[in-house]
Amino acid sequence: RGSSFWVDHDLSRKAQWAVCGRLVALSTKMAQVEKEINGSARAPVAWVEAYAKPGGWWEADQIQRQLGTLIARLDEEPELTAAIILIRQKYETVIQRMASGFTASLQQAGWQVADISTQTSIYAQHVSAGGTPVAYFLVDAMRYEMAQEFAQQLESSAAVQVQPAIGAIP
Repeated sequence: RGSSFWVDHDLSRKAQWAVCGRLVALSTKMAQVEKEINGSARAPVAWVEAYAKPGGWWEADQIQRQLGTLIARLDEEPELTAAIILIRQKYETVIQRMASGFTASLQQAGWQVADISTQTSIYAQHVSAGGTPVAYFLVDAMRYEMAQEFAQQLESSAAVQVQPAIGAIP
């Protein structure tokens, strides 16, 4: 039996390879995000757009969450513990830079984000104003990347739209 037999049929080995795949995906995405963050100063709307666009920075959060889920499901300790630690540290560093940059941008713009809907206007703009039935989900603390994943699951059965909205400070 060749080595591919063991990868295809040994479930614990397959799970380890799935972790490896997510590590590569996260490392690649973090390199992309870091390169884009290193660009010139941005207005708050540009930060939101960079995060929320197709293929945007939200994918890093999704990959990180998926990686954590895969690791938690392993029957054995991950074989690439050092790589996991290194890539997760890189993720934390880049995400911190993203948060700091966005916060500085918001502060400079007087805590206003132009051209992005506010959470309080979504219902009036998209639900009550339409003439067709609309299913509207307002989920407290649902991360954007989770909403994207949920939308992908619903795409085959309905028209789905995910868009960022600026929340109100409590």
